[in-house]
Amino acid sequence: MSIRSPVKIELDAGEIGWVQFKIQVGDYAFEHHISDLTDALGDLLRATLQIVAGGLVAECNFNLEPGPLSLRLQRGQGDPMVPDTLSLIVRRLGVQVFSAVCASETFGEAVLALADQLFEAGRDRFHDRWDQPFPSRAHAALRIALATPGV
Repeated sequence: MSIRSPVKIELDAGEIGWVQFKIQVGDYAFEHHISDLTDALGDLLRATLQIVAGGLVAECNFNLEPGPLSLRLQRGQGDPMVPDTLSLIVRRLGVQVFSAVCASETFGEAVLALADQLFEAGRDRFHDRWDQPFPSRAHAALRIALATPGV
């Protein structure tokens, strides 16, 4: 797996009650149903913003029945000549079920693309499906952070 691997993230809110969460880094992918009762998109945006803005570690948790699915983001301290590496670790009920490495900017851009897609579908549609408002401030903050040079 290369740090230059493409990243894609999906939150497919098909069935009421569940959302298909998928993360793909290069050829490696993980998917799992998570509950739609929490602010999954907002939590993912805020954790990603923390990393893109220079934080070393961020985590977000998605509800399952039973217990959580957690996504831990940990930025590396590598050579300054190499793009900033990001380790992704997914745990289900405390057991690691997926890990990957990518560039932190690439991950941030994938999360922003997901949020853009859900925003473009319409705020009312988002509210109707998720039963909460679209996380506009976190969305805007990630966009600004990614457009700003440096950490």
